[in-house]
Amino acid sequence: MAGEDGLKAVDTGASSVKWSVNTTYQAERGGFGTRRAAPLVVAGQGGTTVFAAYDRTIPGQGTMPARAAIEVLAVDAASGKAAWHAEFMPTPSSRIEGSGLAADENVAPKVIAADTASVVITADETTYVVDRTTRALRWQHKDFSAVSVTDGVVAGGEAAGQADMGGQLGGLALDSGQRRSTAANSGGKAHASPAGPGLVAGNDHENLVLVDARTGAERARYAGGGQQHLHPWRCLGDEQSLVLCQDQYAGQTNAVVAFDTTTAAKLWSWPDTSGRVVPQVTAFWHGAVYSQTQNGPVVLDGRTGKDREAKPGAAPFEVDQFGGLAGDSHAPVAVPASA
Repeated sequence: MAGEDGLKAVDTGASSVKWSVNTTYQAERGGFGTRRAAPLVVAGQGGTTVFAAYDRTIPGQGTMPARAAIEVLAVDAASGKAAWHAEFMPTPSSRIEGSGLAADENVAPKVIAADTASVVITADETTYVVDRTTRALRWQHKDFSAVSVTDGVVAGGEAAGQADMGGQLGGLALDSGQRRSTAANSGGKAHASPAGPGLVAGNDHENLVLVDARTGAERARYAGGGQQHLHPWRCLGDEQSLVLCQDQYAGQTNAVVAFDTTTAAKLWSWPDTSGRVVPQVTAFWHGAVYSQTQNGPVVLDGRTGKDREAKPGAAPFEVDQFGGLAGDSHAPVAVPASA
């Protein structure tokens, strides 16, 4: 997980910290913590690597003044040894901070994707691609917030028209930053969110739309169940073939809809006529929807939306095949995954 000073690994079986690695430059101590996003875990032939990015200030030296930087850290997941490092000067978006090109509205630096040649980072609604070999910026694009990379296309939300007045979904070439796709803009499909393999979600007025991340072609549409859903649709994939999107605002979930990513067919949605309480989804893993309601935690079946486990004891925010992390991200508690 990404801590204030760097990366740390938590053993979900023992609830203990296995290792921690700090960034080169210290976090600013403003009393409210440092803005940060979840790290990216990438499995490869040489092992698993954890990537994270941070806003940092490089101290002044001699006649050189202090300057802002984005520091990117890569750590071997097994040993905790630093595997790769890069830093570059940021170029913030021209839009109002947190105006919503990405559904999570998080303007903190975040590593979106990494392969043997490139690392993709988004920060303050600007996207950066760093060359893995030279550790230099290959390209950057202001007013574009990347959310995923599919077959060499960086997909995300971007400003369209007048500043701070809407947006669209688009795709840029990973190697060059050149335009590859633009989703049809019929009123501002901003608030981009990854929606499973090869798909990106966005808002089109009150509608949720899923588009092909490579071509921008529309794959599915949810018309809001007759209600207006103007808040960002945030989506979670289950690492298999399902994706679940929720309209959430001020800690309250207004709607939930699940799709099969293979066919783009809608499976179920909330609110419905059942009278059941709409849950706040915290994690999605291999068909299990971990959620929180006014009655406590609950695990749902990802394909049907029905209660699978009524009293799981916790609603984890991170889940894998071994277990999950629940509670406060600053002091996580390990819990077993639902069978």
